[in-house]
Amino acid sequence: AVPSDSAAVSTSSAITVTNWMDVTDGQFSPATGSSLGGVRIAANGILKPAASANIYAPYDWSNLGTFTHNSGTVTFNGTGAKTLSDANTFYNLTISKTSGGSVTLLASQTVGAGLSITSGTFDLGTFLANGQSGGVFSVSNGASITIGGGNTIPTGYPTRSLGTPSTVTLNGTTQSIPALSSNWGNLIVSGGTKTLTSGISFRGDVTINSGATLDVSASNYNLFAYGNFTNSGTFTPQNGTVTFNGSGTQTLTGNTTFNNLTVNSGTILDVGSSVVTASGTTTNAGIVKRLAPAQTIALNTPFTFKDGIGQSSAVITQTGGTAMGSTTIQINANATTAGSACGSTTLGGTPTKRYYDIAPTGNSANVTATLTLYFYSGASNSEANGNTSNLALYHCKNNTTWERLAGNYTEGASGNYTWVKLTGYAFTSFSPFTVGGGPGNPTAVTLSSFKANAPAFDLGAWLRRMLGR
Repeated sequence: AVPSDSAAVSTSSAITVTNWMDVTDGQFSPATGSSLGGVRIAANGILKPAASANIYAPYDWSNLGTFTHNSGTVTFNGTGAKTLSDANTFYNLTISKTSGGSVTLLASQTVGAGLSITSGTFDLGTFLANGQSGGVFSVSNGASITIGGGNTIPTGYPTRSLGTPSTVTLNGTTQSIPALSSNWGNLIVSGGTKTLTSGISFRGDVTINSGATLDVSASNYNLFAYGNFTNSGTFTPQNGTVTFNGSGTQTLTGNTTFNNLTVNSGTILDVGSSVVTASGTTTNAGIVKRLAPAQTIALNTPFTFKDGIGQSSAVITQTGGTAMGSTTIQINANATTAGSACGSTTLGGTPTKRYYDIAPTGNSANVTATLTLYFYSGASNSEANGNTSNLALYHCKNNTTWERLAGNYTEGASGNYTWVKLTGYAFTSFSPFTVGGGPGNPTAVTLSSFKANAPAFDLGAWLRRMLGR
């Protein structure tokens, strides 16, 4: 379609252009529902859809002339990667590409009413797509927006909302992360420093790519994570608090230092083999799991395995038998042994709320070793579970039955952690262990009063005994 004279051309019904639509001269006004293919507006051309029309642009769009939105909506749909060139003022702009499709800006755009990304990716590059006088900016579930330069989420919209599984990628230089009308979904940061300007809840995943920095700012804003947290770059905690608040298992990947770290009730934080440090306070009302990296056990040398927040949790010193070889320990903090199967049995009573899966890759059937296990016994969210003395190790023997290990025990405290040591024990198998109270000592009794009642005296019986009758 090539309107090429000075007259205005309009359509009475929707049209479909399967290739390029060129407006080289005059004005072209397509009816609502029209699909225009690739749009090219030349210097003398005017594209003015019918009033409040919905038109579709499945291919590239360039404008060297005039585009008049006429209070309508332009929807970029279709497949593949397309571009939006030159400056335009849209009324409503919608990005609705198929999965894997994208629209990339090659110039800044202005939107008079609303900007909606319903599917696919809208890549702003270093350009803007800010609102003019109001309306809504939204990114639907599964859709994404990529923002570069020093820019942030488009401004000029009284309402800015992100779907829970939507994705915002910040791949510019120094960029801010503002509070919105909704929580954030997924956040990916690449290159440069990205700084919170408010306390932010991320309902999706947070990903810090190599070379990028996520900073909670000198204002020490709090970050709430409901999804996975992947740190391949730098996380700057300042004096803020990071709270893991998901309803199931969240993974934390990459060595990370937090200031205050909170794991809320109902959340399972699995840090894998990552080294996690909390320089401030740690509150674990959920479960923190860590697969402590393998260490090759050598005789008469203590090997320390740390839990998910970098605290010593188990120490193994092998003193005899065949070498255990490379050994890992899965440490489950604030978790009951119900989470560790031992055949069809569960450990009765109230053991501590921490268990340890010790897995040597070498020998495990003929090992003499000293094993020390730690559990958190601080005032808040203690794992002691009522166990304060007479502590002993319990082991899932042959993965069928829990048993108390009898032997030479000592116990003590290290900060907010209690430890119990079993010295020189001859192990025949490994895997699940926990700590519980051993057999108790007799309870001391204080005698406060005593009353003795003599039996009644029988004089006749006494006389008969005396006379031998």
